[in-house]
Amino acid sequence: MSAGATPLVGIPPAELEGRRERLLDVVREQGLSGYVLFDESYIRYFTNFWFLSTERPVVFAQSASGDMVVFVPEFEVERVRAETSFAVESYPEYPGSEHPMVLLARVLDGLGVGGTIGADQDGYPGILGYQGPALSDVTGATVAPLATHIEGMLARKSEVEVELIRQSARWCEHAHRLLQEYSRPGATEARTMFPISSTMRLASGRRWWSAT
Repeated sequence: MSAGATPLVGIPPAELEGRRERLLDVVREQGLSGYVLFDESYIRYFTNFWFLSTERPVVFAQSASGDMVVFVPEFEVERVRAETSFAVESYPEYPGSEHPMVLLARVLDGLGVGGTIGADQDGYPGILGYQGPALSDVTGATVAPLATHIEGMLARKSEVEVELIRQSARWCEHAHRLLQEYSRPGATEARTMFPISSTMRLASGRRWWSAT
């Protein structure tokens, strides 16, 4: 990055759209009706939607025609609508009177995703004690695995991703230099980290990385 250039702060929307289109290419080539993602890191990779995986399922789905939906607990709806441009569907609670996976099957049917579905896995993983039926069970669909294709995409970094990695490395290097500078025998962790945090905040305002 040249001196004075504006640093990257994330993956641009156009690149996220390109990632989804490449996955849709696989979906269409295999004759699938769409795909479903349960894994937190996969959902973030394709949408830049951040959340913490818990026993309450969060799901992202896209039909072969390109329609998208995020499926979340009801208390997350307002935040998700504010942070994304996707259609949002929800469920009251886990496990609830109707299991979220049963409600998800209806959402997918409305999206036109059924018959043969691509997915990173056949259902939501057992996080924090989650238990529930498989995607194939609630939809009656054949589930085609997509994790291998997704991992292949993750392994190939774009120019934007490489630059973000470089920026991250510069921040890490700077933080370690400050740690060496401010560490003193007998000093507590809190006393050491306070000036480092302050210095890092000031550095971010000066854009010191753009000239390195």
